[in-house]
Amino acid sequence: MTKYTVYEIEKLTNGKLSKYKLNRAIEEGRLKAEEAGFTKKGRGTPKYYVYEEDLQVYLRHLNESSHRHITLMDDSLREGLDERIRSIVGYTLEQNQDVIMRHNGELELLKKRLHMLETKLGTDVDDDGLYEPINMDQHQKTLRRHELLNKLESLGMFDVKERKEVLEELHRIA
Repeated sequence: MTKYTVYEIEKLTNGKLSKYKLNRAIEEGRLKAEEAGFTKKGRGTPKYYVYEEDLQVYLRHLNESSHRHITLMDDSLREGLDERIRSIVGYTLEQNQDVIMRHNGELELLKKRLHMLETKLGTDVDDDGLYEPINMDQHQKTLRRHELLNKLESLGMFDVKERKEVLEELHRIA
């Protein structure tokens, strides 16, 4: 026996039955439902579960008394929709993985360049293990590069825009 949440029913009817209408019908007793029994309130917590048989009875009643015809989405359509969603999510993750790998490669290249610049510019190593630059302007650039590289490492997988901005700033400094 399949049971649905109010949110799922809204999706299955392509929005023809809204969550508000369904909740109102349940509270008025026109649609049989089982309370979910959650004490926690908030987004994502279902209030009611509606069994498919009770939903079909309610839809028949609505279709007889209304000029609109509301049906549930077929299982084949639902499975096709689920498969399309899975393929889109998989494709998006794959695209982001490529971007992240490219950004990681650029990050490693920038680290090597920074190390070469520090080695070339300074002779003494300070307390942080960095080479002490010859002039102050170079020292400020080096500190900014370290900040940007640390920020780049800490960015999440999907922060593509922020990664791009940090990389552009690093290229400008170089």
